[in-house]
Amino acid sequence: ALKAAGRGPKLSIDAVAAYISAEQRLGRIRPDADSGIAANLLIGSCWQRAAFGHYFGEDLIDMDDATYARELAAMIMRGLHQEAET
Repeated sequence: ALKAAGRGPKLSIDAVAAYISAEQRLGRIRPDADSGIAANLLIGSCWQRAAFGHYFGEDLIDMDDATYARELAAMIMRGLHQEAET
């Protein structure tokens, strides 16, 4: 039903992947990085955190949402970052 209505997580994943691809074209993200996989890592991790909170009333990682988002983004960016040529 979500897909038929043009809604759902795929829209978020596609938007994040497009942003990552744009950053690749600007040279700020590694050219060999898979933008779709990176977007899935980011969005999927957020969905899991939300689902655990909703269904179980807790998360496996004891930190507030803002800290989680910051740490998750930092970890993904370490893998995507284009190294400066020396």
